[in-house]
Amino acid sequence: MSFLSIRGVRAAVRGAVCAALFLIPATASAEWYEASTKHFVLYANDDPKFIERYTAALERFDLAMRKFRNVEDREIAPVDRVTIYMLPGISSMADLGRDGAAGFYIPRAGGSVAFTIKEGSKPNPGSRMRVDERFELNPTQVLRHEYGHHFMFNNFSAAALPMWLTEGFAEFHATAEDLPDGSVRFGRIPLYRAANFEYTDACSVGLVLRTSDLRKLGGCQVSHIYAYGWLATHYFTFAPGGPKLIGDYISAVNRGEPLEKAVAAFGNVDALAGEMQRYLNAKSRTVFAVPAASLNTAAPVMRKLSPAEAATMSVRIRSKAGVSENEAPKVYEAAVRAAAPYPNDPAAQLVLAEAAYDAKKYAEAAAAAQRVVDANPKSTKGLIYLGLAKLELARAAKTTDVKIWREARSWFVGANKADPYDAEPLLHYYRSFLAAGERPTKNAEEGLLQAAEFVPHDRTLLFDVAYVMLGRNDPKAARSALQVIAYNPHGTGKSVANKLIDLIDKNDLAGAMAKLQPYLADPNYRDPEDKRRG
Repeated sequence: MSFLSIRGVRAAVRGAVCAALFLIPATASAEWYEASTKHFVLYANDDPKFIERYTAALERFDLAMRKFRNVEDREIAPVDRVTIYMLPGISSMADLGRDGAAGFYIPRAGGSVAFTIKEGSKPNPGSRMRVDERFELNPTQVLRHEYGHHFMFNNFSAAALPMWLTEGFAEFHATAEDLPDGSVRFGRIPLYRAANFEYTDACSVGLVLRTSDLRKLGGCQVSHIYAYGWLATHYFTFAPGGPKLIGDYISAVNRGEPLEKAVAAFGNVDALAGEMQRYLNAKSRTVFAVPAASLNTAAPVMRKLSPAEAATMSVRIRSKAGVSENEAPKVYEAAVRAAAPYPNDPAAQLVLAEAAYDAKKYAEAAAAAQRVVDANPKSTKGLIYLGLAKLELARAAKTTDVKIWREARSWFVGANKADPYDAEPLLHYYRSFLAAGERPTKNAEEGLLQAAEFVPHDRTLLFDVAYVMLGRNDPKAARSALQVIAYNPHGTGKSVANKLIDLIDKNDLAGAMAKLQPYLADPNYRDPEDKRRG
């Protein structure tokens, strides 16, 4: 996952447990609405006309990116849309554990989520300090940055992409401008990165191009990678021959060449860096506006949430943002209270099932999920949580009864039948064999590979892909999958991926499989030497 902070904002101090774990402020009084389009689902408790306009602008932004980058606007499954939760202000982000953040994004199989705040939200609205907003990172730019990641990973799915390129691509699209005539213009400099361009004594675009490893970048900070990544992306987008240069570079990286050698695709890097610096200092740079006439999109479908959905929305948001082991029990208690008036409502009981599962209350999670399925037998998420809870109950019992594992697994089969385009049932079906100590079937492996194709933005599935390929004695394919994770700028599985690559390079395929297996078999597994992947 990733998030960006607003410059100059004093991070809100997290309060007692109740502030961080219960309700998002201001969610109980207003009415909640859902706005859905081809690529987005937005939830907000605000004026429905504003919600409709906001969501329509998001959809037009997506189409503008596709027109600008010449990417096909193909059909996608509803589950693959990005779900966005709009929160009332910066303090709400603090309640989600993101002090001072204007938004963040979590790529997931089964539904990626993003969290944002309404434009104009201020942490201290009574302040008399005048701020030039051109130099401030606003919530819309944060959301567009994060969606830039989602867009890139979905359309460059098989590629290992260095950090400067992934962040530069996202920054380039973050500063898109909605012009009065309805067009969308790309190419504006991110003025909120001005300090990085001004104070560069210890860092340069040449250093950033050679390596994204901060340990090798001397005086460079993470923000320099964002700034110089934007500069390089802008240059390669508009300069003659730029797209070919970047294509040759990506090909070299994905052949396994170290970044220090892959930059040979650019020729003389020092000369290129000097040219980029002059490009940055020029009085003007190229911009491009996608005309309004080519940005026709369908109007968002608006729906007012039911009382049960509205009553449990705060807990739903908290769960979707991710909870720690210490936080989960309190979130579950809040879910019990919120869902209690709606014992037969599938939406409320699904929120309860997820919170119970996160709190490791697996019997309670199974009971809530069963109520979801009873009310709606085709509820994909209800079937998934019922299967997940049953798996954990079987694991806790240390059962070797094949029938019990098969019954738990059957719920994922049902979820797949309910939605064949949802990657999550395929993923859990595959991992259920590992949880039971069994070799996954060929059908399970093929399903897993299909899941990875469905959701290329969720890079963590590539661990599973690597395991399948190692089992098929295809170390080259396994290594390629792991390399994508190793380059993922926000993933927490990079150290694991790099260790696995080292084992593969030593031809220790059995050792690589043994190292990887417990991560896939048990979602609660913790390797004492490595951070858990996100």
